[in-house]
Amino acid sequence: MRGERLAWPDLLKGTGIFLVTLGHSALVDKTVIAWIYTFHMPLFFFLSGYFFNRQEGTVWNTIRHKAFPVLAPMAAYSLCRWVWGGVSALTEGGAVDFRPLLGILLQWGGTDFDGYVWFFAGLFSAECIFALLLQRMEGRPLRLLGVCSALALAVWLGSRAGLPRLPWHVDGGCLLLPYLCLGWVVRRYEEKIDQVLASRKREALVILGLIGVQLVSALVNLRLGPTRIDYNLRLLNEYVTAYLAGASGIGWVWLLGRKLPAPRCLTFVGEYSAVYYCVGWIGSNIAHRLVWMTVPVRGLPLLGVHLLGMWVLPLPLVLGVMRLCPELIGKKRRASLKPVQHETRRSTSV
Repeated sequence: MRGERLAWPDLLKGTGIFLVTLGHSALVDKTVIAWIYTFHMPLFFFLSGYFFNRQEGTVWNTIRHKAFPVLAPMAAYSLCRWVWGGVSALTEGGAVDFRPLLGILLQWGGTDFDGYVWFFAGLFSAECIFALLLQRMEGRPLRLLGVCSALALAVWLGSRAGLPRLPWHVDGGCLLLPYLCLGWVVRRYEEKIDQVLASRKREALVILGLIGVQLVSALVNLRLGPTRIDYNLRLLNEYVTAYLAGASGIGWVWLLGRKLPAPRCLTFVGEYSAVYYCVGWIGSNIAHRLVWMTVPVRGLPLLGVHLLGMWVLPLPLVLGVMRLCPELIGKKRRASLKPVQHETRRSTSV
């Protein structure tokens, strides 16, 4: 039925949010963290590209359509952090610092508050660029993918040459632009892909092959040394192996995610991924501290505490925001928070 959601995108977004938390937790080996970095942010851009629809009329119509669900949570979270910091300063006898407002406005590397929610600014910049490219090249998807990859390469070379950062994380958005375009291309070739992989055995072999490619390319990338693809992909090195690892990682996750059952706890996180992206790490760290004060745990039990805390502690905030002011996280107001039926395709965003 119209207006219902697919389950697998929310499943993948929910899994991606957990990987973001895990990648920032320092609970696992650095090699595993580098592997996570190869595809956890690219996965969100891929999903945004998969559901990217060009609006009728001008490019501006498309950009305006994409602005609210991406920029609303970015502005809300940034301003809330600034207000909290201002109140804390006043209670301690200090003064409110207005400089972070410039960082929130410009989203420029090196300014205050520019990096907390860089993902939203980078995604919006990438979607604006993609809308412009799509207007000219919509009928040539493979050429469009080539142009996006070339643009990412140019930005990476610019970073290696020491060029200055760009406002609104345009550089980070360009580096992730190929993944957004890949999602758009995959959606258009999805039926052909399914026809090729009609056999379960063939699909299983492809998934295993993609996992192997990702592991090998990620390991090679890790060993290549400090040729950093910076701009928020700071753990990645050389261009080719980085994008090979990212694309192959997205490939097997996408193929497998469409087949797996979707637990409600994960699809809920995916459905409200904007909130969990902003504050999930807070719940993760609070849970860590609460448990550590009573029963010190390490290893996998500690990881379980982080993941459980990330889902449970922000839950009242998510429910409260959705009931009182869903616009803060770029959602339209609806009557209730009954479980969403997951069947047909509908445009989703992070």
